[in-house]
Amino acid sequence: EQLPALRLLNMSYNKFEGMPQCVGKMTSLTDLQFGFNALGFLPVSINFLTNLTRLRLPSNKLGFIPAEIGTCTALTELSLTDNKLEVLPVELGNLRQMKNLYIEGNVLRSPPTEVIEQGPHMVMTYLLRMFEARTTLSL
Repeated sequence: EQLPALRLLNMSYNKFEGMPQCVGKMTSLTDLQFGFNALGFLPVSINFLTNLTRLRLPSNKLGFIPAEIGTCTALTELSLTDNKLEVLPVELGNLRQMKNLYIEGNVLRSPPTEVIEQGPHMVMTYLLRMFEARTTLSL
């Protein structure tokens, strides 16, 4: 609220275990960097950051990414390298502007290894198909 026009926030190389709640109120952010911390989770308030184009969260302790990430439709770059992720949410498939997805160094079970081995573009295609299938089933 006090920084309504802030566009870039770099909180990398600290010892954050959680993202401060105020970050979800910084709706003008286009670039959010929280790499090399100890984040164990990403707050669902990420859904308010609809102007984000770059989200960098490498080298944390993230065990999951909330489905709300799917509302950040302006994202073109997402770095989740070297975390503890086992599953990427299908809602990532809704991020159709995504150009750079970095997921190396996780223990992913989903998407399947054979999809991941084909590269980030195929991962996004897989997630989009799963997202659309889930959306169709819920209608």
